[in-house]
Amino acid sequence: ATLAATTLRSAAEEIRRNYAPKLQEYLGRDLARITGGRYTEAVVNGWFEVLLGTPETGSLVGMSQLSRGTQQQVYLLLRLGLLEIMSAGTEPLPLFLDDALALADDRRRAELLSVLEGEARQVIYFTAGETAASIFGPSWRRVQLAPPGSEHADSGAGQLPMTLAEGPV
Repeated sequence: ATLAATTLRSAAEEIRRNYAPKLQEYLGRDLARITGGRYTEAVVNGWFEVLLGTPETGSLVGMSQLSRGTQQQVYLLLRLGLLEIMSAGTEPLPLFLDDALALADDRRRAELLSVLEGEARQVIYFTAGETAASIFGPSWRRVQLAPPGSEHADSGAGQLPMTLAEGPV
């Protein structure tokens, strides 16, 4: 039991030491851009706690102090970083998103889409909002899916059709 506990502690420490700095680097690349300069620095500590630096105060704030929209945007960048780490230079892993930009304002949504378009991976984005479906540019392929239980996208009983955007193609 002692050997197992020691081995697990050692493995956990190795993961923290190797991956936290990589996630921090990845998050820091686009953080200022997607937050409109509100947060310019990212710190991912050894326990994978994310702290963001604010230029006006010079202080670090935790994720719980951010709006839900900003949290979603940071988590999206973290997911991209994790995919980069997990693929370890091999074939890029695909990314599936379900309305991940729903809480972003128009400016931040455009920045996040730009980040996604710059990814060398397949991105599949699901949304039920017609407005959200229109934000994807011509480099994205859109597929309108029928609501559950209907044969056609326009015959759902009060349910919105689902739009799948794949991009860029």
